[in-house]
Amino acid sequence: HESAAKRVPVTILTGFLGSGKTTLLNHILQDKSHGKKFAIIENEYGEVDIDSDLVTMKEGSTEEIIEMVNGCICCNVRGDLLPVIKRLLDRKDDFDGILIETTGMADPSPVIQTFFLDPDLTSKVEVDGVVTVVDAKHVIQHLQEDKEEGAVNETEQQIAFADTILLNKIDLVDATQKSSARVEVRKINKTAEIIETQNSVVDTNILFGIKSFDLQRVLDFDPKFLEEPEPEPMPQPEEDTCEYGCCSGEDCLEDDKMKNSSSKKKEKHDTRITSVSFQFDEDIDVGKLQKKLSELV
Repeated sequence: HESAAKRVPVTILTGFLGSGKTTLLNHILQDKSHGKKFAIIENEYGEVDIDSDLVTMKEGSTEEIIEMVNGCICCNVRGDLLPVIKRLLDRKDDFDGILIETTGMADPSPVIQTFFLDPDLTSKVEVDGVVTVVDAKHVIQHLQEDKEEGAVNETEQQIAFADTILLNKIDLVDATQKSSARVEVRKINKTAEIIETQNSVVDTNILFGIKSFDLQRVLDFDPKFLEEPEPEPMPQPEEDTCEYGCCSGEDCLEDDKMKNSSSKKKEKHDTRITSVSFQFDEDIDVGKLQKKLSELV
């Protein structure tokens, strides 16, 4: 086994829809004070990748972004995420760490669990930290949402597994609302550091290389975290695979066999939340679009 000092640090960036995760990712990429180069895995819930278009790479940047679309990585860890991580490790000297931005619909627990249950990964990578971005204006609403039977509350899970919480958009709430948001967050996670932010701006040096993930804390509130469910067979990728060995051809990460493969921990999302994507070749009138969307919702 490789020593812990040589293991590749993994930072998991999570947070519910609209909390400011991609804004934080942009801040990390633009702010070079941390002095680190990342391999970035970005997960998009819908079939059309939007977030990568919102990511602004600094001129001369050598970061690599891998896009995973049309699904949530927490639902299919072994089929999607695992092959990508293992292929990245073949050239780990090219970066200082791996940064995973989950979709807003992701429960981070199966993603974190993968790095402890897969023997090959355990010796090569370590979870450095779980950073959760929380929308101060809407977090209470999200925590109180009525979910379908058996569905997880993603916001609650994202807060519970965090060791660093960015209470974002504090400029949109008053002192009472901010205090209420902090109280609700603390009910779920009593130990994570809470940092108040606007536009997800934070000192990036406090996010990386800090070894803040505490497995024992997780086991205290989820004693079955390290229990491995009975594995289902996972189909092997075809010979003609993509660069990362996870899928075939241009339908990257969308191969039916890989999508139906097993996960360490199957998660159930609220099926009432879906994704609809439209693509336009021409410019659109943003004002008219916003007006139409406001009529629909």
